[in-house]
Amino acid sequence: MHSGVDRDVGYHDWTDRASLAASPAAARAWVASVNAAGGLAGCHPVKLVVGDDGDDPAKAKAIVKKMVEEDKVVAFVATTGC
Repeated sequence: MHSGVDRDVGYHDWTDRASLAASPAAARAWVASVNAAGGLAGCHPVKLVVGDDGDDPAKAKAIVKKMVEEDKVVAFVATTGC
């Protein structure tokens, strides 16, 4: 059992776009690797929160707002576009 609190990391993009299809899988692989080693700093498990913005700036803004305010995401990784 870990002694630290979970660290939620956000990812948003148009996940159906062929050129970015591997990005969510890569982010999940990173999370699995970090958690297998005990989490960040050896005690903070990471949870990936994913959102599909459909390449729409308004959706991207809403997703980021929800992730920060409701999901308590502390960082974003692998995001592109808007």
